[in-house]
Amino acid sequence: ASTNISLVNQPLRAIINGGSVRTAGEDSPLSIDACGSGDPDDAFSTITYDWTCAIEVPAVLPSADGSAAPPAPPAAACAVTPPPNTACNWLIPASTLSPNSYMFNVTVKKVGINEASSATARVTMESGIVPEVSIQELAFAKQNPNLKLVLEGSAFVPADGATAAITSGFTFEWQVEQGLDVRTGMPLNLSFANVSSTGNRRSTLVILPNVLTAGAQITLRLVATLEGRSGKAETIIVMNRGPYGGDLLLSGFTGTAAALTTDVVITAVNWNDDDTPLRYTFSYGPVGSTEAEAKS
Repeated sequence: ASTNISLVNQPLRAIINGGSVRTAGEDSPLSIDACGSGDPDDAFSTITYDWTCAIEVPAVLPSADGSAAPPAPPAAACAVTPPPNTACNWLIPASTLSPNSYMFNVTVKKVGINEASSATARVTMESGIVPEVSIQELAFAKQNPNLKLVLEGSAFVPADGATAAITSGFTFEWQVEQGLDVRTGMPLNLSFANVSSTGNRRSTLVILPNVLTAGAQITLRLVATLEGRSGKAETIIVMNRGPYGGDLLLSGFTGTAAALTTDVVITAVNWNDDDTPLRYTFSYGPVGSTEAEAKS
């Protein structure tokens, strides 16, 4: 007996844990954690981390008279020193960053190999102390719509020297942007039982299979509130889609093929996908047969 095994390289992946958009309080330490980054095919490889931080530049709108908007000013660097490139976590002490929006970027590289990957997180610093909300990074960059989607969220209020950290007592709400229910074409309502088995008021969100649209990008936000103060985190979910655009051609004969005597060549042409290489499996069966009844 024999079998064919195809080994597909998985690229180096940069991850900033907690969500691509979050809030934090200026009176609390801020941790930007990229320790989940790495090469899925080589867990023991040596990784370096190049960190940058810039103050987010507000969008420049066109003038009232309809003329083109002036170019945006260059982003200003944060007044903080990044950690060495051996550090997968950037810990910024309390009261270091004033209220503003900051863009943190990490570029991870494998030592000795020309391969790199980057990730960015936007952190909005607010005055005082606010709940710090985190959404656990998913294991894969793309999610299959025919499987359930599970997102694990959490929140805490950091200790301030006089008060211990608070990890309970929060109210949670999951929100969605740019998400449609593939069955109805209507905006997703995470509180519906036929959309989510958990509803949208828990720290964990489970979206049922065959609800999200293949190929779509969906922004999910978790808001946690404690004693009137709220924090949030967002993550962008990329849904996988199957191969598209191709066709199946029959050749090798003219006229009508005769059963059991005519050689028929079946060719799959012009199939595309965001992920390569593609694998092809051919099958055949009588007209009206199901996929399970067809022969490979």
